[in-house]
Amino acid sequence: MIEYDFDDNMLNASAKRWYDVREQLTKTFGPNLDCIEIGSWEGRSAVYIADSIMGDGKLTLIDLGVKMKTLYKNLQQHPKNKNFEFLFGDSFDILSKLTDKKEAYHFIFIDGSKYSCDNLYTLLVAERLLKKGGFIIVDDYRWNRNIEKNEKNTPKLGVDLFLKTTLLCEPYDLTGYQAIIMKTKDNKSIKVNNTI
Repeated sequence: MIEYDFDDNMLNASAKRWYDVREQLTKTFGPNLDCIEIGSWEGRSAVYIADSIMGDGKLTLIDLGVKMKTLYKNLQQHPKNKNFEFLFGDSFDILSKLTDKKEAYHFIFIDGSKYSCDNLYTLLVAERLLKKGGFIIVDDYRWNRNIEKNEKNTPKLGVDLFLKTTLLCEPYDLTGYQAIIMKTKDNKSIKVNNTI
């Protein structure tokens, strides 16, 4: 049995909702899914994605690398470690470099910054990387640790603003701690009108 080095377990409460997303994804795309995780920390959610979501697909992990040694140690033990791609650095820079991979991914999990503006930006770029029928899950949607100081210090405002402006995605389930968003249109459905 693999012994991972994790500080805590926050995924158990969301496992049923993730299972529902997995069911939808496999009905649409089959069992092998290409995924992105933004904010990997120690790798707990990456292990869950590898075990429960991606099948034999690929997982691209984007992280600042604060817990890089622990993350590597945990994920190098995993049987699917050859399916992991590590991209360390600021997610804004990395995501902007991935934009040539439009509609390449089936699932994106966002658990990075808690600021609303960061979540808004991340979602605007992430939706273009996602295939039609794919899902984005944003962690900490109902996180309220800093809301009494300023709602801009929580992901919820960024997610809500994204959902008010996006032309490609719809809310799938906003009732839990995590926001689940589904891409319902492909990128080509946005037409640029050059007339005045």
